[in-house]
Amino acid sequence: MDNRVVVGVSGRPPARAALQWALDYARPRSLEIELVHVVDATFGTTPAGFLHSAREQAELLLAREGEEARSVAPDLTFRTTVLEGSPTGALTDWAVGAQLLVVGSHALGRFRDYVFSTQAAQIAAYAAGSVVVVDGSEASLAAVTFAADQADRLGERLTALYCWSAPAPWTEERAMIDWPMVPDEADRLVLSEAVVGLAER
Repeated sequence: MDNRVVVGVSGRPPARAALQWALDYARPRSLEIELVHVVDATFGTTPAGFLHSAREQAELLLAREGEEARSVAPDLTFRTTVLEGSPTGALTDWAVGAQLLVVGSHALGRFRDYVFSTQAAQIAAYAAGSVVVVDGSEASLAAVTFAADQADRLGERLTALYCWSAPAPWTEERAMIDWPMVPDEADRLVLSEAVVGLAER
């Protein structure tokens, strides 16, 4: 295992929250931060020059995010990487061997009312190593910090998930129903009760 904490960078607020979490995690451990952006090359036919232009924009984004991160944590070592391909596959493949892969949460997507799983969930499912998904909330950051510290102390891989499912069978008629896109308070209470008291052990 190498000394990297790989951070997925998109420029969106959840990705910035993920970067901040990664900085806080890496600083006391003297780990290297690698900022990675994946140019999505899975759209099929694209206009001439698209990938070149997209790479240039990605490099500007990484330079901007890297400069801001260095101002916050000047004691850390940073590097930036632009990849091409599937955002899920390219990022998880690149992070093999890293201490952690850290990504922001992604909103659920829809296509003609069919709900797709989030990119963050796909990354967590496919990654070979430990993945941290950050949504920026205070509760989430506290839970992730605790879980990551424990996994680090024990030398164990950490997977923390919160899931719910739509009723089965999954038919076209059911797919047209406007299912909840985020957990409600009852869901959050279940998760809270599941972890309460763990820090006292």
